[in-house]
Amino acid sequence: MELLSDKLARHMAPEALQTLFQGSGRSSIRFVRKQVAVLYAQPVALAACPPRLRESFVAKVKWLVGRHLGRLDIYMRKGATVFFEDPQDCLRMAIELQGSATGFPLRIGVHSGIADVATFETEGRTRHTLLGPVATEAAEVAGTAAIGSIVVSTACYTLVQETLRDVTGDCLLMEEFMSTDLAQACITPAPSAGHGQSTFAGLGLTA
Repeated sequence: MELLSDKLARHMAPEALQTLFQGSGRSSIRFVRKQVAVLYAQPVALAACPPRLRESFVAKVKWLVGRHLGRLDIYMRKGATVFFEDPQDCLRMAIELQGSATGFPLRIGVHSGIADVATFETEGRTRHTLLGPVATEAAEVAGTAAIGSIVVSTACYTLVQETLRDVTGDCLLMEEFMSTDLAQACITPAPSAGHGQSTFAGLGLTA
């Protein structure tokens, strides 16, 4: 509970935090320890992007979260963090998000590990957040990606290697080996068609 409180204190108003941990919201807090696959999308030079472009990115992430059965963790800084029970769903969202990000450069990392998933009710909404190092590790994986690409950590690759080529389809897939052990995989999707009216196609948004 203390770890959750410390994490949320950086993002929530004191009044909302007090309601959650000392008031009516306390009974809604629950924890499940499980293996998750984590997508971390790091926009490049986000502060320099026009507000409407940032809003388009947020809208696209939320739409893809529902499409690919993920959970959005809004309590991570400097990037979008989404976690999944199925690592293939995680990869599919990463590929679709990166492929649709023409004009909005991203680095994406995909990683798997054990985390405590905290679920709670606040301000009339159900929220989810990851406790433990796995989200930070996913962000570190993203930091090694080239702009426009997705890096898949060794931990995640071991879970998806048998179906990776089916999931990646027409993407450029590169595997980097150290001796006989896989170090990492890098996926570079082809940009989605139809970006003439919107940076993120399919949302009805204009950049």
